[in-house]
Amino acid sequence: MNDDTIVKLPSTKRRLLDERTMLRWQQDRKSVAIRVDRIFAVLLIFEWVIAVKLAVIVSPLVWAHMPHSTPTPVWAAVVLGGLFCCVPCVLVAMDPGRVINRHVIAVCQMLMSGLWIHLTGGRIETHFHVFGSLAFLSLYRDWKVLVPATLTTVADHFLRSLFWPQSIFGVVDPTSWRWLEHASWVLFEDSVLVVACMQAQREMQQTARRWACLTVLYDQIDAEVRRQTQELQISQEMLCANEQQMRQIIDAACDPFIAVDAEGRITDWSRRAETLFGWTKTDSIGEEIVGLLQIPRLKQTMQSWAVPHSHHADNSVRFDAMARKRDGSPLPVEVSMTRLNCLEHATFCIFVRDISERQRLLLQLSHAQKMESIGQLAAGIAHEINTPTQFAGDNLAFLRDAFRDLEGVFSCATAARKQADETSYDATLYSTLLKASEDSDLDYLREEIPKAIEQSLDGIQRISAITRSMKEFSHPGNISMTSMDVRKAIENTLTVSRNEWKYVADIVTDFDPALTSIECLPGEFNQVLLNIIVNAGQAIGEMPDRGPSGKRQITISTYRDEDWAEISIADNGPGIPEHIRQRIFDPFFTTKEVGKGTGQGLAIAHAVIVEKHHGTIHVRSEVGCGTTFVLRVPIHQQTLNHDELEDDYATCDVRGR
Repeated sequence: MNDDTIVKLPSTKRRLLDERTMLRWQQDRKSVAIRVDRIFAVLLIFEWVIAVKLAVIVSPLVWAHMPHSTPTPVWAAVVLGGLFCCVPCVLVAMDPGRVINRHVIAVCQMLMSGLWIHLTGGRIETHFHVFGSLAFLSLYRDWKVLVPATLTTVADHFLRSLFWPQSIFGVVDPTSWRWLEHASWVLFEDSVLVVACMQAQREMQQTARRWACLTVLYDQIDAEVRRQTQELQISQEMLCANEQQMRQIIDAACDPFIAVDAEGRITDWSRRAETLFGWTKTDSIGEEIVGLLQIPRLKQTMQSWAVPHSHHADNSVRFDAMARKRDGSPLPVEVSMTRLNCLEHATFCIFVRDISERQRLLLQLSHAQKMESIGQLAAGIAHEINTPTQFAGDNLAFLRDAFRDLEGVFSCATAARKQADETSYDATLYSTLLKASEDSDLDYLREEIPKAIEQSLDGIQRISAITRSMKEFSHPGNISMTSMDVRKAIENTLTVSRNEWKYVADIVTDFDPALTSIECLPGEFNQVLLNIIVNAGQAIGEMPDRGPSGKRQITISTYRDEDWAEISIADNGPGIPEHIRQRIFDPFFTTKEVGKGTGQGLAIAHAVIVEKHHGTIHVRSEVGCGTTFVLRVPIHQQTLNHDELEDDYATCDVRGR
């Protein structure tokens, strides 16, 4: 934390920083003082012992050669040394670190130096003890300690140079200014030590300042950590609460929930899933989803989805599939699968809905819609049946009358045969037979009766064909894919819908011999053909101008394109206006008058072809030229490419020529 940063701090922070700096500096000074006090306590004791030894060993030798010697070194070492040592030690023991302690220690230390000089007879070597003592006193890092020490030394030198020069200089008559020389050297060392002490104090202050800055910074970091920790705890609590709420929502959802990783292994399993499939969560975790949902290449598709920056624009898909329950029974389901991008590893959320009841209802609805279509065509079908029935009835009435006319001829012929058997001849009987033959007009009957029989048989065949087509068309069909003859299905549809187009259009068919049958839902596929053919006939019927013959043309063709079957239903009717082409597959959208259309025909066709048969339905139209519907479905449903599940739900292509 530099000075600029400190200046930018609030005033309260700066005051706190100054207070902590002063407190730390005082603590450091106190710590240094206590430590140095204890050092000097030990040092003084050691110096006292040395002083006694000097008094015993060195002093007798030194003072013995000096005149006016006084035999008191031992007592001086013991008494004075003990005084100089005990007073500081008592103060240090009572309260170390006090200011008075260091000044007393300074005085006693310098007096101990004077005692050493006295015991050695003023030898110059022991004068260095003074300089060493000053250096040791500078350990307090307080230049004020040097003041009493210096005064004590100068006073000792001055007084003893006047009254006892032998004890300080080792000579009886030294020069008068010699004490001043010694004092000068002491002052010189003091000048150096004062600078050092002041520098040490500045360093201590800087250290205290840095420590205070660190504590303030630590407090800020600690406050921020506490705040973030508190926020994290709140976030964790909210996350746990949200997780519990999400788990409750998932468990309470009507549809079972399954979470799957990129490898296709189940990572989560809701209670609804346990109820629907029979497996518990413990049994299901870690199992592969392909063992539950019977979808070709589902695992490969999920792995391709899990690749980062994949080409899939949509992260969700919905499709129907067949699932397997724990008891092995199949279960039709609707699967909604979504890929989550917010996680590090790809996760797929799958909701499964039981659609067995819906499929049953849809099957009933499909059959009902088919019967509704047949009901709408009932008048035309009745007319188609009535015409052959009528001329068959007329021919039978003709045959009845003809038989009555021939009855007289048969009677005369029978009587003539009996006469021929009796070998008798009756001219009257011959004339009667001849007259009966002329009255019955045998030549006419011989010519017309075969025609009447042929016409009656043709009418019966037509009625039989209509009823057979009706029976096949109205059959509920299977809920699974079965093989169906495409040509026969188209012919049956044309037969059922004949009355809708025979007065306004001619039918032209072009069947590809290579295309015989496809796998489909026959009942629903027939419904698609019927809806499109009826729409074409009705569109042509609404045209005011249909040409000289009063009829136009509907062309139905089939074509095999490798594994795909293509069925084209084209008409040269009015066409579809461009502004409504994108809406023709919308449910309940119709351009017909109220009561003539429900708007469900093409919506059903789109659902059946695209969703149930995994195919496509295209429409090309031009106003005034006609419309062409092209249906493309796989010949074999198992050959469908499942690399992209969303391709199963391709949208219709609506465009002009």
